[in-house]
Amino acid sequence: MLARPPHIILIPTPDNVDEALAELIGDIPFSRGERKRAEDQPLKETSQGK
Repeated sequence: MLARPPHIILIPTPDNVDEALAELIGDIPFSRGERKRAEDQPLKETSQGK
């Protein structure tokens, strides 16, 4: 959903998001596990500094 006043735009998501993403990015490998690790890493680094 995108809010662009005065409109709200609804964009349907594909049934299989992983396949749609693979089609979009082509040869670049995608893994939910790798994505999770990439998202968690900065949090680990900042919490270690406290």
